[in-house]
Amino acid sequence: MRLVLLFLFLILLYLIFLSKGLIIVEQLNQTESSNVTGMASTLVQEQIDNLLNTLADDLVWEIEEVEVGYSLTYPVQNMNFTSDASGWIYGEVDPNNVASGSWSSTGGHYDPGAYYMVHDDNDAKTNPTSEQWINYSFTINSIPLSAKSFGWYNITLDDDTQYHIEVRLIVPNGTEYIIYVSQTYTVAGSTGWLSWEVDVSQYFTETGTYTYKLYAQTEPAPKNADKPTNTVYWDDVGIELNFSTYKVEVWHNTTITKIPFNINATINFTSTVPKTFKLEIYDWLSQDWNSTFCEEKVIVANSYDFMWCNVTSDLNKFVQNNKTRIRLYSIENNEKGILKEDWVQFFVSYQDTEPPRYLYVKDDSNGLVNESSLVNVSVLWNDNLNLSHAILIHNASGTFENVSFCSFSSSLEWCNLTIDTYNQQGKTICWKQIANDTSNNWNTSMSMNCFEVLVPYLEVKLLSPNPSFITYIVQNSTFSVNVSIKCKNGGCDDVYGEILYNSSSDTFSPIPTLQGAQPFFIQETPAYSFKSCFNNPLENEETCSISWLINATGAVGSAWEIKVKVNSSKEIAENFTESAILVISSCTLSFTLNFKILEFGEIFPNTQANPALKNSENFYNITINPESCPLDFYINASDLVNLTFNQVIGAGNLSFNNVSNDYSTSFRLTGEPKLFAKNVLPGNLTLWFWLDVPPVYTGIYLGNITFMGVRSD
Repeated sequence: MRLVLLFLFLILLYLIFLSKGLIIVEQLNQTESSNVTGMASTLVQEQIDNLLNTLADDLVWEIEEVEVGYSLTYPVQNMNFTSDASGWIYGEVDPNNVASGSWSSTGGHYDPGAYYMVHDDNDAKTNPTSEQWINYSFTINSIPLSAKSFGWYNITLDDDTQYHIEVRLIVPNGTEYIIYVSQTYTVAGSTGWLSWEVDVSQYFTETGTYTYKLYAQTEPAPKNADKPTNTVYWDDVGIELNFSTYKVEVWHNTTITKIPFNINATINFTSTVPKTFKLEIYDWLSQDWNSTFCEEKVIVANSYDFMWCNVTSDLNKFVQNNKTRIRLYSIENNEKGILKEDWVQFFVSYQDTEPPRYLYVKDDSNGLVNESSLVNVSVLWNDNLNLSHAILIHNASGTFENVSFCSFSSSLEWCNLTIDTYNQQGKTICWKQIANDTSNNWNTSMSMNCFEVLVPYLEVKLLSPNPSFITYIVQNSTFSVNVSIKCKNGGCDDVYGEILYNSSSDTFSPIPTLQGAQPFFIQETPAYSFKSCFNNPLENEETCSISWLINATGAVGSAWEIKVKVNSSKEIAENFTESAILVISSCTLSFTLNFKILEFGEIFPNTQANPALKNSENFYNITINPESCPLDFYINASDLVNLTFNQVIGAGNLSFNNVSNDYSTSFRLTGEPKLFAKNVLPGNLTLWFWLDVPPVYTGIYLGNITFMGVRSD
């Protein structure tokens, strides 16, 4: 049952706070326990924490009560018979029906009330006897240090007799002890008020129920007795017990970092004996304990219950140096018990005024991005309670605006958003995030983070004809124009190319699509001077190629320039290729290289004039085709490289001869084109090659030789 009650309490507590919306409820453990009064089962704080800081784990901290003093108790509740004889039970042995007992409103010792017993003999011959008594029973749960019996009596006799009174004590095991006996009275008269006081400590050796007995006896009277009447008044009678008193007191502290508006300290515990317990909280301002906000409760033995202090005002008095302290103690009495604490918890409520914090801010722009990129912006947010939202603000539109947001469900989360830079070329975009928590505390303090957006452009290159050389085109023959286009610094959308020629000295016009037009026309079906990339739209770093088949119809000997204009459907500057110079000729440039590999075989390092394997066969030939114009030939070579050992034989170690198979009249090659034959007419041109090998590692060495034929002027 104690667990059910606890959970209901916590649920109600949180419902109340959650309904306010801006309240933080912290559940705090006790951080320091002081055994102020009592014998504790453990004094090691770590062990105490293990016992007290986990709810409903059946682990308890035990503190045995200790003796702190003594107290006098009077178990006979009706000692002076002021208004009645309640609690007392009358008994008698009266075979002749001469005895009786009752409460009397007169005749008392200090006040009128008393208990009255009478033996009234009206027949002298019978000479009757009687025994009379009244009993009072009480129970004790602990052994007293000492005990005393006391009381007053007043005997009156009207004739010769034998009469006395006794005070007896019946202990829990049933044994009946006589603790006081008066003298035996035999003659008429009155004793007046007499008292007794007897130490009876020896009889109180066990707990249980005792009976206090006031006894009067009339024995046979002398022969000459004349109807004796014997009476006794009892008053101010009782037992005085002197007990040790026991108490337990424990302090518990917790750490509170700021002044709340509510503190609830709760302890779940029991005691091995019934006890009244009080819970109090320490007032640091008055330096005294305060019980105004706390409970006092009677705890049933061995039945767990919880008590709390619920402080709702003057909170600053109960927190000092981040510490709040409570104490639980038993009301001192004569029963010695053991306090068993199950758990101690503090519930602290305060207004949440702390905004979220950003722990990490980043974007992947590196300060400079291509247009059309999605820039990822990320912020790690943290809150002392729970995050609510984060908003991305940036100025891509020209003014700072709230653009997008994140929703949160915990106290630590990333907000990952993106900024689209499409059509933002040339701008500097700045951004930041702001965030709030579930208490609507905002953090708007983040500095701006900025990056620049590059301006896209079209990188173009005329692949053929080659702009680096004059290209000779045979009249009424076709040639290809091919342009390579690459999108740079962003997206380029749809890209187009238009082929142009210099129709006048300062004007470039589209090459005509009309068959037979001069000096060029596009020989395609259908024919278009304006073409689009096949893979439109082009993204950043994406390439395309556009080509045209052109027929050269101009006059022999006429020279022209051809180039390609490239533009985009996007607002991107148009671009032009370099111009290629074309000369319309009656002949073409055409030659064939009759070998693909030049081999020297196995040769030794540090040797010279090593001939190519087929020098002696006159194998290495260039054929100038019959339709070709006279050509000037150029040659160059690369270094020979061994990739295994990273060794190099320089190009200058290669030599050639285009006249005879004679090493002594050969020419050294270089990395630059070198003219070696001029105005070569159609036919064969034979070459011989030699290699000088410097001191290098043995291995396979590879390189390239390039031949270039240029029309002779």
